[in-house]
Amino acid sequence: MRIRPEEPEDFAALRELHRRAFAPGEYEADVVEALRAAYAHVPELCLVAISDDDAILGHVMISHGLVDVYFAFALGPIAVDPAHQNQGIGSALMREVIERASQTEYPLIALLGHPAYYPRFGFRPAEATFGITTTYDAAPEAWLALALPAYEPHIRGAFSFAEAFGD
Repeated sequence: MRIRPEEPEDFAALRELHRRAFAPGEYEADVVEALRAAYAHVPELCLVAISDDDAILGHVMISHGLVDVYFAFALGPIAVDPAHQNQGIGSALMREVIERASQTEYPLIALLGHPAYYPRFGFRPAEATFGITTTYDAAPEAWLALALPAYEPHIRGAFSFAEAFGD
């Protein structure tokens, strides 16, 4: 398996990947396309996991967000083909996207996600740890953030996701 940034020729397959991974809903597939259409994503940090025979196994998307007036990253959606789940593909994508994001000037990555999964990558409750709130109705343990090397403690306040995420 190798990991690389997504390419335009991947887009149809990525929509189908998100549809399969989150069936029967299409919200995640729609968000991926809406983020791209709005240029709210970070192309070099939207990564795909590819098999040796060039099949797309997984995808992670990073988009622009704000903490108060400070630029930040939002992670998600992330999807792994259901036939290849529980094989470390999602973890490999997470490690790689965090490594690449750490080389930027952005201070943090925020997400709404499963509180038993993301802490293994260093994510912590965003409000309790960093003083970063969300407008989404989310359990505190599911609203998570990861400080990147450029993080500074004065970066606090409300996190704003790209409009493509909707309400």
